[in-house]
Amino acid sequence: MRIAVDVANGAAYKSTPCILRELGADAIVAHNTPNGRNINRECGSTHPEEIQRIVKETKAQIGISHDGDADRVVLCDEDGEIVDGDEIMAIAALDFIRRGCLAQNTLVATVMSNLASTKRSPNTAGALLRTKVGDRYVIEAMMKDDLNVGGEQSGHMIFRDFSTTGDGIVSALQILRIMAETGKPLSELKSASRNIPRPSAT
Repeated sequence: MRIAVDVANGAAYKSTPCILRELGADAIVAHNTPNGRNINRECGSTHPEEIQRIVKETKAQIGISHDGDADRVVLCDEDGEIVDGDEIMAIAALDFIRRGCLAQNTLVATVMSNLASTKRSPNTAGALLRTKVGDRYVIEAMMKDDLNVGGEQSGHMIFRDFSTTGDGIVSALQILRIMAETGKPLSELKSASRNIPRPSAT
């Protein structure tokens, strides 16, 4: 898989490319020369237009963009469209439900999330537990109710089966796994996630 990576001149400048290449990916890495002053400077998940540019120029199958401390991730599909935290959570939740791995069939998200629920059909019904804005509240709710998937629209997600806090590469690897197992491009997975009911504007 050809993967474009923007590591934001930050904490993951070595680890994310190393992990992806160890797994056999053709990783095209940008903004991986930190000097202590250029972290997040016109790059990374706070500047998603940069990963869009890189994906288009390199014809990558997916783009991964971290923030400086790499606890968040924003993705870009092969068409150059951004996939935010809500869409990443939706894709992951549907996969976890399908595999019977979503604890209590419940996804945790903040009140800022544009997700209504993970319900798609009688056989893939899930619930959404909302918290106040902030990853600490997401983690608290997950621990209180022993839930395993949650996060924020910003791309800060927690997969408690693998980590007790947000980790951008763990989140990205979940989507890469789903792409590999289903054989579907990210654009198709994103499109399917949009079938999830969303709250209407009020």
